[in-house]
Amino acid sequence: MTAAIYARVSTEDQDYQGQLDEARSYVKRQGWHAVEYLEKLSGKEGVHRPVLDQLLRDARNKQFGVVAVWKLDRFGRSALDTLDNIKKLDSFGVRFLCAGQSAILCYDIRAAGQRPTPQGSAKPDGLFSAKCTNCSAAHQRSSRQSHLSSPGA
Repeated sequence: MTAAIYARVSTEDQDYQGQLDEARSYVKRQGWHAVEYLEKLSGKEGVHRPVLDQLLRDARNKQFGVVAVWKLDRFGRSALDTLDNIKKLDSFGVRFLCAGQSAILCYDIRAAGQRPTPQGSAKPDGLFSAKCTNCSAAHQRSSRQSHLSSPGA
């Protein structure tokens, strides 16, 4: 099976290496072949992300059977955006997982070479974990921005 690894950093001075090491290691342990989609771009609302768009097009065209990211917040600008991207993958028959957050396994992982899990097979516990993690990250981001913009900060 081929796995797409998606990594995103927000600034030019950041490095993908930490994200890639963990995702590559996970993919290798599964015995999968990896293709990588690397993006250096802020995840702020309204910013077009051409590499992620290409990954979604390739998913629709069945170029791989699973997408692996290091952490959930690398895959979307917000909880809603991330879950929408995961739902798109599901509709294409492509599984999604977070190599650095083992509780977030949204789709059944099967032996290499088996067909992707059918549409609608999202694991409820994995989706619940994804939603909770995304909401927590959004809250932390909002709190940080609020603190930075308050007088005397």
